[in-house]
Amino acid sequence: MGTNMKPKDLRRRAHFVGMGMLLHIAFMLLLFQLVIWGLAWAGVWTVDVPNGGLSGGQYDVLYAAVYAVAMGVPLWIAAGIFRWKENPFPAKRTTPGAVIVVALGGLALCMAANLATDAMASLFQAGGVSLPAPPVVSTTTAGNLWVNLLIFALLPAILEEMVFRGFVLGALRPFGDTFAIVVSAALFGLMHTQPLQGFFAFLMGLVLGYVFVRTGNLWLASLLHFTNNAYSTVMDLVLNKTPAAQQGQVYVLLFYGAGIVGFAVLLGAGVLRSPLVGKNPNKTEPALPLSKRLTAACSPLLIIAVVLFAALTVLRVFE
Repeated sequence: MGTNMKPKDLRRRAHFVGMGMLLHIAFMLLLFQLVIWGLAWAGVWTVDVPNGGLSGGQYDVLYAAVYAVAMGVPLWIAAGIFRWKENPFPAKRTTPGAVIVVALGGLALCMAANLATDAMASLFQAGGVSLPAPPVVSTTTAGNLWVNLLIFALLPAILEEMVFRGFVLGALRPFGDTFAIVVSAALFGLMHTQPLQGFFAFLMGLVLGYVFVRTGNLWLASLLHFTNNAYSTVMDLVLNKTPAAQQGQVYVLLFYGAGIVGFAVLLGAGVLRSPLVGKNPNKTEPALPLSKRLTAACSPLLIIAVVLFAALTVLRVFE
């Protein structure tokens, strides 16, 4: 699939992505605080009390609602500003085999990304730099499991894929598929504003972007995103229910077991010539030379968004 877009059309796409990311930063920084101020004014939120005095269930509902708005709304506002008409939920027809390859093979690649993130943390630590640990959400009961699956697996799988693959990667594809995958993955990583979590998200974003481009189906990327987050959530519950002396063995079994199964599925997909490997029939091939595409991508809005994301990430290191 080729594109004969002019530089001004490409610039408009870069401006759209930049505006969406700036709005996302504004929502991310301000929305939760504004909601807390409003609840405090209404006498519902108690300052200097854990979770504002709300019960665990009430706080979870509040967090999920604010997250859904902060993640789901900004790109739609940008779409309205730029009169964006493209569908952020493309769903080309797929096969059961592709679903299996994405869910299991993709999960194995996410496991590999986890190992790469651990290696990066160890490398920095060896150099005397201790990066802040990623936030941990503990799953301790069956009821807690379903809440965490909804908030930390299902919602991100739908909303983050809509934003970073449906909108961002989709808008950038005329610049070239490789460019679109890498930039959308970089923005996805920077969005987390936490070095280790962001590095893992970048690597995962490369996999998710590849799946999206190869299949033209956002829901397959969402499936992989959900599978990764849900597996981590279930693993946490299993480990919390396992005696301390056996946790190491159970972790190895669950983590490396899933990786081995997933890489076996990927190997089988290669042997059987799955549509997910080999020549890509959906590949975008821009007509403009790389220099003109990169010039068009230098939107001031996008550059400012990247700088702000990077600054927020650096601030996290020195908190």
